[in-house]
Amino acid sequence: MKSTFISTSALSAATRVSLIKAQTKLAEAQKEVTTGRLADVGAALGYKTGQTITLRQDHVRLKTIIDTNSVVSTRLSATQAALKSLSDDAQLFVSQLIAARNREATARYGWSPYLHDPKLKGRLHRIRIPTLFLWGAADRILSEAYGRAYCAAIAGARFETIERAGHYPHIEQPDEFARRIFAFTQESAR
Repeated sequence: MKSTFISTSALSAATRVSLIKAQTKLAEAQKEVTTGRLADVGAALGYKTGQTITLRQDHVRLKTIIDTNSVVSTRLSATQAALKSLSDDAQLFVSQLIAARNREATARYGWSPYLHDPKLKGRLHRIRIPTLFLWGAADRILSEAYGRAYCAAIAGARFETIERAGHYPHIEQPDEFARRIFAFTQESAR
């Protein structure tokens, strides 16, 4: 085991040197307070110069950050615009795909016989629950007379038209369509 030897003389000398330095600094500080002048003008001037240089560097750094932020903001705006355009194009594409699938389904189910079931009218008399026919007043695909004939085949069925609606009243006037359905179900529940 190795040990180091520190003499009491070295300890007292180190303490004495520290006290002398502290006394010198205290005397300089008292002189500065009483005279209002710095004891070491060069050190004070160097400190102020260093502070000024540091402030200039901080200013340059902050200006760089601000410039970088404006570049990032411009890039972010351009990216957001591109993403919105991409999203709009995707929505358009999806709606076109859905429309194509709807046309395909209509062709499959309505091809033969063409968009109707010839046996349906003969089966309608079997319906024994409250029934409401909601018909678009401006339907150009099927006439109101056609709808009324089907309604007449169901005992107790009610026929109502919805203004400013064509063949799809549930899409063209959804609030009115829902209101009529709700009112009918409330009446039927009594």
